Amino acid sequence: MARVVILGAGFGGLAAARRLRRRLPRGHEMVVVGEDDHFTFRPSLPWVVLGLESVELIVRPLRPALERLGVDFVHDVVESIDVFRRVVHLRRRRLPYDVLLVAMGADTDRAAVPGGERYGFPLLTPDQALKARQALAGALGEPVVVLLLEGTGHLTPAYELALTLARGDFRPPTRATGRGLAGRKGGAGRRAVFRVHVVTEELKPLERCGICVSRRMERELHRAGVTLHLDARAVAVGAGGVELADGRRIQAAVTFLFTPYLGQGAVLRSPGLGDGRGLIDTDWTQRSLVSQRVFAVGDATAFPGQKTGQIAEAQAAVAADAIVALLEGRPISRFYRPQVIGLLELGGGRGLFFRHAPVWDPRADIALAGRWPHLAKVAWARYFLTRYF
Repeated sequence: MARVVILGAGFGGLAAARRLRRRLPRGHEMVVVGEDDHFTFRPSLPWVVLGLESVELIVRPLRPALERLGVDFVHDVVESIDVFRRVVHLRRRRLPYDVLLVAMGADTDRAAVPGGERYGFPLLTPDQALKARQALAGALGEPVVVLLLEGTGHLTPAYELALTLARGDFRPPTRATGRGLAGRKGGAGRRAVFRVHVVTEELKPLERCGICVSRRMERELHRAGVTLHLDARAVAVGAGGVELADGRRIQAAVTFLFTPYLGQGAVLRSPGLGDGRGLIDTDWTQRSLVSQRVFAVGDATAFPGQKTGQIAEAQAAVAADAIVALLEGRPISRFYRPQVIGLLELGGGRGLFFRHAPVWDPRADIALAGRWPHLAKVAWARYFLTRYF
């Protein structure tokens, strides 16, 4: 019997653990390693920024959920991976494996633009969301820049923030506690409208998600009064805003920063495993190109384009089936087919459902806006957290 080790317990890691535990005999040992002992439902972080959701409602402890599945959980930091000896080096121990799935996610490269580390606000963790909320609370009515750098995979939250801030969804902090989206706990009462600039190196907004979504997004930004700067490269971020390569300066009290992903340090410290950014190249079965017993999913992969929880879950299903086939001595017959399916907040209680399949079915692009996608996003968050926790 084999030991399957999963590094990371985000969307991809949890989905893979659940699928593998159901498909593999109990004699196979399964271990999930997480640097954090809790899961954060990241699609709801923009709501935390706005004051429409509390952190407590989107964070769940990992150990009880994994133990119910029959999966061991190790709360430790991954230092490096030896793909030749099949050993994961943790901070407190060594963990041998027979098959490894890397789902550790990625970090943002805030140093990609000068001043980004000091003045830019990323949005990957609850702490970052709360810091951004505090900054907005001190800049009510002031201009805000949402800055997307070339190569970012964190596209939809950027446009969600732009539209919701421009349409007055931000609830300034108060001592009173009210109800937020669909009865969720959060700030209530007065709203604040911001003057929003979106600065992006894209030629069209959300162009990676298909022409239908891009056209819809351009209309929504115009209607919300968002100033859109396309094909614009930022060369510096400061306390007063953003400087562009063409010499223009866009004033802003708060700058949200969406940068290219960098892989985890553990991958960078593992010879031969990742590329120069610490991301892992895989084939269409999610298997590493350098090791037959290493797989990777989600933000940890070098797949270009948008990175979402839905994509991580889809890749995790493919990787899990490939691991089962590998352990059973069968040919791998399932392959990942890139597509993006998402729900995006438009502000004012409206949302956007979209689907984009760029490779295998380009005619199936869909972009539908209205009240129901907003409600569907609220329901999906509740469903996911109930399903796994």
